[in-house]
Amino acid sequence: MTSSRYFRDGQAATLDDVIDFYDRGGDPDGTLLGGPKQIRPLQLSAVEKLWLKEFLKTLTGEPLAAKFLRDLHSP
Repeated sequence: MTSSRYFRDGQAATLDDVIDFYDRGGDPDGTLLGGPKQIRPLQLSAVEKLWLKEFLKTLTGEPLAAKFLRDLHSP
């Protein structure tokens, strides 16, 4: 796996961290990762997490331009 960091500020170190974050429904407000209240737990099995990770690793392309990366949750 590459040394990429995930989320807009690099708070998640691995793709597994990202999948776990969404699987648990985000983190409470005020924590390192926090999360919008629209995120709900996914309740994925270990196998489903593995399948999701393998699928995500197949997605390729050029990085998005900065104009598309603005934070819609901040003023």
